[in-house]
Amino acid sequence: MKNAKLKPAMLATAMPAPESAAGAGVEDILRLANTMMDNGRLDLAQEILLDARNTHPKDARIANNLGLCNLRAGQARRAKEDFRAALRLKPNYFGATVNLGQSALALGDLQLALDCFVKAERHPDGPNGEVLKAKAQVLRQLDRPDEAAEVLEAVVSAAPQDQQARIDLGVLYCKRQDFAAGTHQFVAVLETDPENFLALYNLGLALEAQGFKDKAKQCFHAALQRNPRHFESLNALGVMQLAAEDLDEAEKTFETLLELNPNDIAVANLANCQFQSGKYLEATQNIAKAVALQPDNEDFRSAAVYYNIYACNWDGVRRNLAACPDLGIHRQPIAPFTLLAAEDDPERQKGRSVLWAGTIRPPVSAAFSAPPPHPEGKIRIGYFSNDFYNHATMHLLSGLLREHDRSRFEITLFSYGRQFDDPMRRLAITYADQFLNVSDSTDAEIVQMARHLELDVAVDLKGHTKHARLGFFASRMAPVHMTYLGYPGTSGAAFFDYAICDPVVLPPHERAGFTEQIVYLPDCYQANDDQRQVPVATTRRTDWGLPEAAPVICCFNHNYKIGETEFDIWMRALARRDDAVLWLLKSNDVARENLLKRAEAAGVGRERVIFAETVSPSANIERLRHADLFVDTFNYNAHTTGSDALWAGVPILTRAGRQFSARVGASLLSAAGLPEFITDTAEAYEARLHELLRDPARLDAAHRHLQSNRKTLPLFDTVPFTRHIEDGYARALERCRSGLPPSDIHVRKRG
Repeated sequence: MKNAKLKPAMLATAMPAPESAAGAGVEDILRLANTMMDNGRLDLAQEILLDARNTHPKDARIANNLGLCNLRAGQARRAKEDFRAALRLKPNYFGATVNLGQSALALGDLQLALDCFVKAERHPDGPNGEVLKAKAQVLRQLDRPDEAAEVLEAVVSAAPQDQQARIDLGVLYCKRQDFAAGTHQFVAVLETDPENFLALYNLGLALEAQGFKDKAKQCFHAALQRNPRHFESLNALGVMQLAAEDLDEAEKTFETLLELNPNDIAVANLANCQFQSGKYLEATQNIAKAVALQPDNEDFRSAAVYYNIYACNWDGVRRNLAACPDLGIHRQPIAPFTLLAAEDDPERQKGRSVLWAGTIRPPVSAAFSAPPPHPEGKIRIGYFSNDFYNHATMHLLSGLLREHDRSRFEITLFSYGRQFDDPMRRLAITYADQFLNVSDSTDAEIVQMARHLELDVAVDLKGHTKHARLGFFASRMAPVHMTYLGYPGTSGAAFFDYAICDPVVLPPHERAGFTEQIVYLPDCYQANDDQRQVPVATTRRTDWGLPEAAPVICCFNHNYKIGETEFDIWMRALARRDDAVLWLLKSNDVARENLLKRAEAAGVGRERVIFAETVSPSANIERLRHADLFVDTFNYNAHTTGSDALWAGVPILTRAGRQFSARVGASLLSAAGLPEFITDTAEAYEARLHELLRDPARLDAAHRHLQSNRKTLPLFDTVPFTRHIEDGYARALERCRSGLPPSDIHVRKRG
């Protein structure tokens, strides 16, 4: 929430009438110096006052006004010494006390500034509104918002017409999530001054935070009608357009921002817009400009890492990580997802999640009262996501939703985000006892809705991924909060009691990488649907641009998951087996070109790296059959794509890393009965790849194993998986009802 600009430093020059002719001379000097200052001739004013100080060294007014001159000239350090000199001559000088506070504030000496404003507040000539507002400003900067609000409440009570105080007070209310109180202050300003663009801007921010997006846009437009050059309103409008995926309009808005003020924020937001529009080259170029303008801004730096990851520009990734080794861990929160593919370090990833989760504030302050066991004896589960449509999450989750034991569980789906009408959405509606479209509801409304339904377990399916809304989980909605499936790592949030994992994806020696207690499922944490389409041979390799007889190694992970270590291993494998090809998914043209250049540099012809277009899930399963081996990425493994490959009968070669996202492949293969395809190091991965390419019989045996046992492998056996996760829900709820704190739960495998 943006603060209204405070008024300039007070030019306190009024003094009692002089008692001597010498005093009258000083009055003339002060008057002339002030005239020069008002006319912008600070050099002449300074010269006049320096001469006067030589002839009247004991007159505190001259020292004070010399300080004002220096303060106007941007020389706050000199001004500070001038005001100190004035106070040495006249210790109880009200104007010099206030001005010393203003110079200290300009220099960031917050404690001195506060001491000055408190002293001025107690002065016989004080307090006044300006002093109190300055004091509140210092308290805000000292992170003492409640005290600052108390000061401003006194100002508003004494002077209800003080618009600046009302705006500043409203900003404070909004910072502590009391958006209704903030809205009241902004509306009060607009009732007396409808043209106040700062009030309109801040009202727009308050309304947006409460979920009233259309009204918020109207406020930003109204603010811009009053002040077309108001950077903050234009930026807020562009951010809203970007969030609504109105990318063309957002890009126009950010380009206008750049014309008004070519600063770091405008460049970074334009880069973000271009990234979401798929203009990856332009995005990486513009985010580099933003980083150059603000090299210490970790938000910009993390975006630079992420955009370069998407472009498979590994030099850019390395350069940005080297410039900020502890990116997002200690100082400035960044979206944790952006660095999952950049490194394999669970403790560092946890640090980013904890810092980011600390920015999430509860929308409802009312205490939560846990519901008693329901009369019918059922456990009420609420799943929260915006992916209940033709999305990877729904493809994995559909079997679990279908097989839930309705005699024991009641299932409610809370769907936020854009609403789609497709077969997967219709399945979700069919499988749920209740399907609630809460896309237009505020976080506070969702909390109240969940409490009204008396949920027992609330399950987040998004984590720190795109379009996630974790705000309502920050307010307690159910006795047990869990996070599952969407984000391959810890949430870092104190408001989640449990995360759902398995012993392979989170082994004991990496347990410290999670802040939640763990529900360990006995096989694989990942849900799958054993009623999905079984691949049928309807195409030939040549239909997909593949050679008919050559070995085909495949990686249909998004290109941003590909790291240079594994790509170079693949290239060395192709160099040794000169009839083999690598089959990749085409994520974007920039990444494709960078990967092809890397292949050429390794001595591998472009024609041997074949890129596949995105197709429907069923077509993807069918074409995967033509691969001999799926080669996994390292820091961020194949997840849904890995299950697709195994379901299609294609074994995966993986390296089990350290963090959750780097161990999913090992979890899938363990539950698919192929542990021999799991390696522990890059060297072992490379050696195993060479072995497999020389031993087609071994690959054929793995294909037959997957095809023959597809529906009985623990990875795909949906009913036992559902019973296991239900046992986890029930045991977590039982602990809670028994008054026990959350603790790791190991679900026993059913026979």
